Amino acid sequence: MADEGWTAAPARLGQALEHAWRANVFHYAASLAFLQGAPFLVQAACARLLGPDDFGRLRVLETILGILLIPAGLGLSSAIVRYGSLAVGREQIEGYLGRALAVSTGFGVLFAGVAAALLLILPIESGLRFPLLVLVWSLPVTNATRIALNYLQARQRVREVVGLNVLSAIVAFAFAVGGAWFAQLNGWTWGRVAGAILPAVLLAVLLRSEIGRLAPKDAFRPMLRFGLLMAFSLGVDKLAGTADTLYIQAFLGQSGQVGQYGAASLALQAASLLPVAAIGLAVPRLAGMAGDVVELVGFIRRHVGVYLVALVGLTLGLAVFGPPAVLAGLGPSYGPAAQLIPVLAPSLLLIGLLQAGGAMLIAFDRGDLAVLQSLTGLGLNVALNAFLLPSYGLWGAAVAAVLTQAARLVLMWFLVRSAMGRARGVAG
Repeated sequence: MADEGWTAAPARLGQALEHAWRANVFHYAASLAFLQGAPFLVQAACARLLGPDDFGRLRVLETILGILLIPAGLGLSSAIVRYGSLAVGREQIEGYLGRALAVSTGFGVLFAGVAAALLLILPIESGLRFPLLVLVWSLPVTNATRIALNYLQARQRVREVVGLNVLSAIVAFAFAVGGAWFAQLNGWTWGRVAGAILPAVLLAVLLRSEIGRLAPKDAFRPMLRFGLLMAFSLGVDKLAGTADTLYIQAFLGQSGQVGQYGAASLALQAASLLPVAAIGLAVPRLAGMAGDVVELVGFIRRHVGVYLVALVGLTLGLAVFGPPAVLAGLGPSYGPAAQLIPVLAPSLLLIGLLQAGGAMLIAFDRGDLAVLQSLTGLGLNVALNAFLLPSYGLWGAAVAAVLTQAARLVLMWFLVRSAMGRARGVAG
């Protein structure tokens, strides 16, 4: 019997791979890897081209832009995944797309104008003011692109998502890195804006026949409310996860230190590409199972073990191979960054589990619980950085990051159990 099991194993594996291929699992994972990998490759190349000081300024710019991006889009790029998956008929989902693009773009332009006005009067380092004034106008374009891509994802048009994500990644890398090579930080700024505009234009052409329909305002309001709640949750989450860059700049006042911490974070970002792709693949399926709690719980139980084992392996690999990879890829000037990686490595496991928990809360429509854990994480992160950074520098920032994620994960565990219990009660 054992021999028969071993003989049948290759056939079962082949069937599983064939099923995954037909279900577009590999296509979608590849597209997400390109989409998530492009920012990593851009920043890695710029870190080597610019050196720690200017790379530190680039990290500050990316952090500010990433934080502003979420409220500027009203969370509609997240909302369309859920409401698109639950939409009945082509007319309804296209109506969601058209209304989401109109509302997000209009608000995004207004948001960018207010942000630009504030940047002119706030006390900001002179080397950062001009790039920020240019970059804030890319916010509505980037959010429109994300809404359109998530619309295609919700409609299961995976091949188109793959092609667009791969093309966007190549364009973003070429423009941003080429700009940094020709004109340092200002060149990177213009290249980044150009890399955001081209995919948006291509999507507008591709979806030109689908973006003219507008969902009725009454039908759109629940989607907007969900988006606002997700924007608040994701915005706070972004602050808790990335504002350590701003804390280092504020407390230490040295762009080179920010660059070292940013280089260490790049290694963490590279190792997280696979978990991010896995969660991105799971979110539409989880949202589609929202009405069947038994099916949803069964799906989670079938996949959580493999996901956890993969996370542990990636975390150990990051701790061991991350430091020599940073030195080989970015150069010997990033020695302090290499030393930080083993301290930051546990964050990979913690963040991967937090992303899985967040996906479950979205599936259970408990954005309120996601907000609660994000606010808790933000408050704890601010307190830990204020206590540790002045005395321990970059090491204090790394320890604060790990402790924050650990505390958030404990809270997330209880929140997911609460959401699951409530869903079972409603279904029963």
